[in-house]
Parts: sequence; C-alpha cells; structure tokens
Amino acid sequence: MGVDLSLVTLVWNSERHVRTCVERTVARAEEAGLSWEFHVVDNGSTDATPTILEELRQQYPPLTVRRLEENRGTTYPRNLALRACRGRYVCVLDSDAYPEPGCFEALLRVLRNDPGVGIAVPRLVYPGGRYQKSTDRVPTLPVKVRRALFLRRMERAETPPRAGPVEYAISAFWLFPRQLLEKVGYLDERIFYAPEDVEFCMRVRGAGGTVWYEPGAVAVHDAQEKSRRLVPNRLTLLHLKGLAYLFWKYRYIWSGPPLEPARKAGGGRR
Repeated sequence: MGVDLSLVTLVWNSERHVRTCVERTVARAEEAGLSWEFHVVDNGSTDATPTILEELRQQYPPLTVRRLEENRGTTYPRNLALRACRGRYVCVLDSDAYPEPGCFEALLRVLRNDPGVGIAVPRLVYPGGRYQKSTDRVPTLPVKVRRALFLRRMERAETPPRAGPVEYAISAFWLFPRQLLEKVGYLDERIFYAPEDVEFCMRVRGAGGTVWYEPGAVAVHDAQEKSRRLVPNRLTLLHLKGLAYLFWKYRYIWSGPPLEPARKAGGGRR
C-alpha cells in the first residue's frame, strides 16, 4: 500500500522547535486520515537537536533522520529528503512550522479539485496568531529592498490575500503532488541559502502550474528571519549571493522576468 504524505523538514540547531514541529504535524496528518512518512535532514546541528531527533525516531517509526556533518545550506539537504519521498503528496515545511487542524484537508482539496495547481500553500501566522507575509511578487531589486526594510510595516498594513494564484510563496510550508518533481526537477543546488523557494515557484509557473494561496488552511511559523537582521551576517551575504544568481539565471533585475518553460536541469545536481 502506498504512502499518502511525505513530510520533509530540514533542521539546524532547532532544539526549540523540532519536537513541536514533528509532533503537531504528525497529529494533523493522522487527524486527516493520511498515512505518512517523515524525512528529517539534520544540517550539522551542534545543540540538543540530534538527541531530540533520536527520541522522535523511537517515538515515530516512519520518521527517518539523515545527519550531515556540516551545514550544507537549504537546497542540497532538502533534495536528499525529496529524492527519498514515496508519498503521493509531499509537504515541505520548516522546523519552526506546523499545521493547524484542518490545514492538510483544505490544501488537499485544492490540489485534488484543480490539477493545474502545482503547489498549495496555507496562510502563515506567527505563534500569537498575527498574520505573516508569506507570498509576494517575484523579487526585483526594488521589491527586495522594500521587503527587507519594511516587512513589519507591510504586514501591519496589508490585507491578507484572498484564495488564488500568487507569484511565489516562501517554503516554510508547501504541499504538492510528488509528480511535480518529475515535471520541473528539484531545488537548484547552485543556491546555497535562499531564494531557492522563489526559483522553484518560477519553474512551476513556467511549466504552466500555479502556486495557490489558500487562506482557509492555516499553519504556524515561528519565523527566525536570520538573514534579515540589520547587522549583516553570513546568512545575509549568502542570501544576497543567491539573489544575484536568480537575477543572472533569469536575466532580470529591475522588473519581473518573462517566465520560461521549466528546465529540469536547473532543479538541483544529480
């Protein structure tokens, strides 16, 4: 018998969040009547994360853990897990995220009712319930600067989007049919850390699919936003490098690019 849902989570020094992520996500999947498997990749954690993962592995036999010796970014480790997925649907979620009741059911209805949807994403909220801006236009340089400087102000002023297609959604919580990977490829490993989610959504849309925002589905995301701190750090620089690569790959910077057909070769190295 096949597996309904493959869950994919990347962790790195995630001792504060990983137990909640796994336990609540598994509970929501089982409430939805879904058979599941959980693939966790540990990106070289040096805190208590490995110990917690071993406890969770004992608690949940369908959970597998692959441990890397060092931080390999976001694309290569996630691709390791994605290539191991056997489920009909794949859920990629951050280690500081988890679905609320009814989230999986609402997103699956979207995917089952409209085969043109490539990725279905929920409304993300902070732990206190405040709206979190998780979708946006494909980032041009002006859009990226505005988001980096004024994200909190934008979230306070913005009305959450209605259900429908969006240009991209952050990869804190994605749900898509596994067959999508056969169509557009995996995450582009030439991006070490962000914006791999933007690039993947662009390939999905270039292949004729949509990224569908479903506000009736809710997930909590305790976003750390380490790359957006005012004082530049390594993650900030890696994010800028990834953004420069995105502009180079799609040959744009000031205005959004014309979408090209999906190129599987751009979806990660074999």
